Amino acid sequence: MNTTVSYRETLAVRLRQARGERTLKEVSIATGINIITISRYERNKREIGLENLCKLAKFYGEEIDYLVGLK
Repeated sequence: MNTTVSYRETLAVRLRQARGERTLKEVSIATGINIITISRYERNKREIGLENLCKLAKFYGEEIDYLVGLK
């Protein structure tokens, strides 16, 4: 049985946590990332590219390593 959590699953959880009380619209406006795209990242329905990962990490004030579960 594989109990390893993928980076995408960890990222989805941590993005939802980092967003907190902010709306998807607020994050979208601040980062320039489409609302639907952010929602799909948070639900692990879409793989994130490096550019958007960097944008979200900067916006949330988090390290990429933390968001993807390396820290």
